[in-house]
Amino acid sequence: MKGYILSVIGVCVVGTVVSIISPNADGGGLSKQIRVIIAVCVIGVCITPINEIINYINEVDIDGLIEFEDKTESDYEEIFREYYSSAELQNLKVGIKQLLYDKFGVDGAECTVTLKLSGEGKLERIFITLYGSAVFKDTGEIENYFAETFGCEIVTAIG
Repeated sequence: MKGYILSVIGVCVVGTVVSIISPNADGGGLSKQIRVIIAVCVIGVCITPINEIINYINEVDIDGLIEFEDKTESDYEEIFREYYSSAELQNLKVGIKQLLYDKFGVDGAECTVTLKLSGEGKLERIFITLYGSAVFKDTGEIENYFAETFGCEIVTAIG
């Protein structure tokens, strides 16, 4: 970049010097032609990086940038199932927070819910961490309610 700026400045300085020392007759002499040549030289130096950019674009291997994988229909079904179960778990967390608010008055900002799944994808354990004023809630009552509701182990903690 520094070399580019110096090139532009150098061409402008040389052009100015040539323009000053060129003969100036009554009819204008060669001054108009010299100014046109200087302007073309300055424009040429200014657009030099465009040439380098075009060369760079031609050298880039687009196929190397984008990886195309051969996937079968079952591969896409598996990807869909993974995204679906992820969304399902997120909705379950939101639902548990809503139940905490409805049944026990625990604000969603005062708790975090973490879910642990078994290898088969079945809900194995729910971790509930209480913060702020929610630490004064009866954790035993919360555990009993969610154990009955979801039929899995419930762990509550004070954060």
